[in-house]
Amino acid sequence: MQLFALGDEVTLEIADDGHGFEPDSLAVTPGFGVRGLLERARGLDGWAEISSSPGRGTTVMFSIPPLPAARSRAVTSLEEDTDAG
Repeated sequence: MQLFALGDEVTLEIADDGHGFEPDSLAVTPGFGVRGLLERARGLDGWAEISSSPGRGTTVMFSIPPLPAARSRAVTSLEEDTDAG
């Protein structure tokens, strides 16, 4: 697991050396897990990517832009209010 914080994005990368899978199988998988991950990234003006290969493990990357300073202060203020209450 690695976390990269660059000027224009924050990226989390999680990789394993497990069994892996055929990436095309994601298109027919029931449920919202992978689809939800991709939609959340897009909703935050970011991106997500899943790469895998049978016998070679899987890598998941999730990247979003950092919070603007004004929004970051508002979130911090809200958290402080919640903690005090």
